[in-house]
Parts: sequence; C-alpha cells; structure tokens
Amino acid sequence: MSNNIINRVRKLRQMADHGEGNEAEVAAKLVARLMAQHAIEEADLAEPSEAMCVRTYHLDGLLLKEGTGRWNARTQWWKRQLSLACARHVGLVWRYYRGTAKVILYGYPWQMEVCAYLYEVCARQIEKKAQVFLKERREKAVHTYWQSARSAGTEFRNGAVDGVRALLLAQRKAAEVDQPDEAALVLDVAAQVRRWADDTYPTKSRARSGWGGSAGSSAEGRRAGESIHVHSGVSTRAARAAITTNK
Repeated sequence: MSNNIINRVRKLRQMADHGEGNEAEVAAKLVARLMAQHAIEEADLAEPSEAMCVRTYHLDGLLLKEGTGRWNARTQWWKRQLSLACARHVGLVWRYYRGTAKVILYGYPWQMEVCAYLYEVCARQIEKKAQVFLKERREKAVHTYWQSARSAGTEFRNGAVDGVRALLLAQRKAAEVDQPDEAALVLDVAAQVRRWADDTYPTKSRARSGWGGSAGSSAEGRRAGESIHVHSGVSTRAARAAITTNK
C-alpha cells in the first residue's frame, strides 16, 4: 500500500487522539474507514524505529548484547536456554545460530530491550546462586567419583533455567487473572510477531534451541531458579507503555 496513505492515517490518528470535540470524532471515523478500506493493521502504523524488525544479539558473559560479537565465540547451554525463555516471555520469535553465541530476535525493538534486561537480571542471579551452591559444596567436602564440581555447577545452572521458565509461566498465568487486559495485550503482540516472522521469514524464523544438549539439571538449581526475583509486570507494563506510545 502507499506510504502516503499510511502517513495520512498516522496524522489522522494523532488528531483523533489529541484533538477536541467534533474534530477528534471526525478524525477517528476517517481512521477507521481508511484502515478498513486499505486493510491497514496497527503494526502498519508503527513508525520505522518502532516497527517489527530482525536483530542479531550475542551472549556475552551474563549479558545479551546487540551485535554479532566474536565470530568464533561459543556459549553455555543454560545461557542459550535462558535467552529463549526470556524472548518467549516477552513475545519475541527466537533463533539460535549453531556453534556460536549469536541469537536472532524477531519482533518490536521495545520487546528486545525488555528481553535483554530480563536476561541480565536472571543470569546474574543464577550465577550468584550457583557460586553460593558451589561454595557450600566445597565447605561440606562433597566429593563423588561420578560428578565433578564443574558438572555439579552445570547441572545447577541448567536446573535454575528450568526454574526461571516455570516462574515466568506462573507470572503469565497470574497476569491472566489479575491483569486480564494487559495479559491479552501481550498475547496479541506475540501473535502479531509470530505472524509477521512466519510471513516475512518463513524458514529462517524457526527456533533451533536444543543443539549441544545439556549435562542434566538438578533439583537444587530448579528451586533456586524459582526463587529468583523478577518483577511480575516486566512484560505486561512494557507492552502497555509501548503500544500506547505507538498510537
């Protein structure tokens, strides 16, 4: 469709939102008519900087940073899985490049910012809890022929990601009851992103997360992950603010 039509609808939307009296009412009717006539969706009205896009991120220590990073960098399984859990929590489509530290995110820029923030919050707490766990293990002089300290730490972190995944799911379920409008908005945005990614990148947007496997997970790690402090509104409030700003 013509960019002139999109720009016209954007201007009319501004008049409808910020105008007064009859002017706002007429503008709102024109917006509805033009959107129906030209099959325009809300995503079409987003400004270029706010529109859905594809961006490359890389896992760098306990951070999820924009950019490709080092070409030969590798990353641990639990970090890949944590980035996937965070991406899905905020409604992004996620893809991992095998043998690298790179992940590809499909969606709105504001979703990616929230995802990177959520990842850092969770990763730092997981690592801190893992260090405490390993210190206590050393102090108790736990030595087994079948599990080294390194393997114990790996299983703890893997389990912690399972716990974080369960925690985020519980938050989404609770939001459906306590904040139904915001929860519905997040689901709607996630559905928009999936449709856009499938239509625009039908083969590339398929998630590939299991490569590399894991060394198992521990119950101690899962309990630690479930106890991580993540604000329940990290995705719902961000979605509400972003959508309101885009209107």
